Amino acid sequence: MRRILTLMACGLWLAPAHADVDYQQFQRLTRSLLKVEAFNGDGSVSIGTGVVVAKGAVATNCHVTRYARSIELVKGALRMAVETQQADIEHDLCLLYAASTGEMQVASLRERALHVGESVVAVGFIFGVAPR
Repeated sequence: MRRILTLMACGLWLAPAHADVDYQQFQRLTRSLLKVEAFNGDGSVSIGTGVVVAKGAVATNCHVTRYARSIELVKGALRMAVETQQADIEHDLCLLYAASTGEMQVASLRERALHVGESVVAVGFIFGVAPR
């Protein structure tokens, strides 16, 4: 679970504060990202970002799925139903399980830990739009 918490910044990579976007790195990161759509009981939809962390397992924030009656993972035109989820409410971390994500690229972890003062860039679905 600790390794997943490290990853849950939804695709963090180091970058100098003044750096231009590294589009090759961006492409590599987005291969493991999915949009999470949580359909709530009141008719609303909560949207977030998920990271493929293992075959069939996607990590996201629990505040996205908290009130969901059903959850779908979206990658381009592909929609996948979430079968079950496991929650760590204290850390706002949920693991979503969908067998159909089994062929997707699993995100890789850094070899070394982040240190205070290092710059990072986060990639996610801002306002439900494509990764930014």
